[in-house]
Amino acid sequence: MLRRWLLPRWFRQTDRGLLAVVASATVARLAYWLLLQKSRLAGLQRVDQSYYREWAERIAAGDWLGSEVFEQGPLYAYLVGGLFRLVGPRDEIVLILQLLGGVATCGLVYACSWRLFDRATAVVAGLIAAVYGPFLFYDLMLMKSFLSPLLTMMALWAALRYADELQLRWMAVCGLAIGLATLVRENHLLLLLPMLVWIATRPTAAPLSRRHQLAAAVVLGLSFATIVLPVTWRNWAVGKELVLVTAGGGEAFYMAQGPYAAAVYNPPPFITAKSGREHEDFRIEARRRTGRDLTRGESSRYWFGEGLAAVADDPLRALQLTWAKLLVLLRDEEIPDNQSYAVTRGEVPLLYAVPSFGWIVGLGCAGLILACGDVRRYQLLLGMTLMHVLSVILFYNFGRFRLGLMPLWILLAASAATFIWNRFRSGKWRTAEPAVVLVVVALVMSVLAFVGPSAAPTLAKESVDFDLAVRAGDLDRAEEILREQLGRLTNAAETEDRATADAANRDGAEPVAGERQEIDPQARKEATLRFQLAKLLLARGRGTLAKREAEAARQLVPSDFEPPLWLGRLLLSEGQLDAAAENFSRAIEANPRAAGAHAGLAQVLRRQGRTAEATQSFRRALDLRPDLVEIRCDLADLLFAAGQVAEAIEQYEEALRRQPDFERARRQLTKARAALTPSP
Repeated sequence: MLRRWLLPRWFRQTDRGLLAVVASATVARLAYWLLLQKSRLAGLQRVDQSYYREWAERIAAGDWLGSEVFEQGPLYAYLVGGLFRLVGPRDEIVLILQLLGGVATCGLVYACSWRLFDRATAVVAGLIAAVYGPFLFYDLMLMKSFLSPLLTMMALWAALRYADELQLRWMAVCGLAIGLATLVRENHLLLLLPMLVWIATRPTAAPLSRRHQLAAAVVLGLSFATIVLPVTWRNWAVGKELVLVTAGGGEAFYMAQGPYAAAVYNPPPFITAKSGREHEDFRIEARRRTGRDLTRGESSRYWFGEGLAAVADDPLRALQLTWAKLLVLLRDEEIPDNQSYAVTRGEVPLLYAVPSFGWIVGLGCAGLILACGDVRRYQLLLGMTLMHVLSVILFYNFGRFRLGLMPLWILLAASAATFIWNRFRSGKWRTAEPAVVLVVVALVMSVLAFVGPSAAPTLAKESVDFDLAVRAGDLDRAEEILREQLGRLTNAAETEDRATADAANRDGAEPVAGERQEIDPQARKEATLRFQLAKLLLARGRGTLAKREAEAARQLVPSDFEPPLWLGRLLLSEGQLDAAAENFSRAIEANPRAAGAHAGLAQVLRRQGRTAEATQSFRRALDLRPDLVEIRCDLADLLFAAGQVAEAIEQYEEALRRQPDFERARRQLTKARAALTPSP
């Protein structure tokens, strides 16, 4: 009686295992978030996070359609942008919703495990997911990664509900989930394949008619298309290119399979590893190779062809690379992107206390062996797992790339754990023999996951320390970090040059002083550091040294457009118009699509009194980036001053449409309208 009075009815009727999983997941995430907020990393947003946040802010400001074919999966940016539109740019609201999404993932792991196995396995799987370290890490990061496991499990759960009830609405939910996942990362499109095979071949108590199977496949495809085709239409509307979701797949494939590919992310030396720059650099290099400008879709297709050519030229290397990627996939290490799990664990020790991948990789392998023993029953789970593994192997590897695989792997690990426990608990040696074999497999695989040096040598700790120093205003420390990195890089380059010269002398060849390869990876790294140092020196008021470092960066990578662009802006601020124009022109020559370079050149031309040429350059900048409201306002100012008041008003209004709180545009619009209104 007391129990009924104290506990609400919904609580008494809810599955206690699910409640335990949800409670554990919630507590673990809240604890991690609170500790993260007390650490040095609180609020630190690095390149990818800033990229998506800025994109979301543009959407919230009204730029819903954009002006170019998508290069990154758009779902997360639009979700955050819509939220920002409702509540303002409040990151904590986004993270709370992501926390709830992470809890939902754990609940779906529990639900799927119960339908695939049994209740005990469901509890084990749900609790592992609830405290799995990488889930905590990505769930509380302003980044799209947390959506992959959530949508993968939603698709699996809906398919399992369809298997139980044969209701086509569950196939519709499954297709919607895969469609949404494809808008996160396009590789999730591969999940359609095992789903269609499963619809056609899965065993049932009563055979399904071909008509029903066809209906399920059609519903799956139509619901998927409902999500994806509007994005395809949008890409056609803004770019006049038939691009399903994003135009970056070919470039990612080239990075994973081309001549510079490694077992982990290893960008070619002609690109800068930075969101918003990678694809642009690929187009610049494609233009250099082909002799013509390429659209985003054309560039992606070109690099996909180059990646295929590299595989065809050396199939043995491609096989070796695939094997190396598989080994990296099975390591405990979370291969860092610009956010590092290892660095965060050093700042938030809670991550040491929760399981990482190495703790469950062995059990997952054991579960895979068990599932392969009954392929027809577990074909959907095996097929989805295979598609995730395949996507990581085909493309480069980050910890976040295997994140979508993790809930499936946890299901396999939990099934192995309960199988081993039940066999040992029986007390009969003959029934325990398979469990002993699986224990050996699990232990060996998990030990190997922790053995060996880092698969991805990285300066992640120094990079984070640099960002923290800049944020704290400790520019002395920030400069010290950059100079230490430059010193190590220079010493390594000198050692390599001496080794090259010695080898050339042994071969009887005369080394050429100062000779560089057409593409020099060391030069790219050094130029990036010098460019960072130049911007830091300028912030410290040391303009002369800043120009020197920027000039050095420009000479190291003459094909890069960013150093001359930045140097041009610096020279423009100092009134050195001719030198600024020269650098802006160099940036345009390196990248004709650099909107900032056209805008900078327009500023120079305006100050030189060359109004017609300045107007043309402003227009070219806005053709490339219509969202640059400051540039649009500059053009409107120029038109207003030239007496073209009506067109100036149009430009001011467009700037305000894109950014309603743009005060300068509002002020100038009032003046322009007053000038256009005839005096009484």
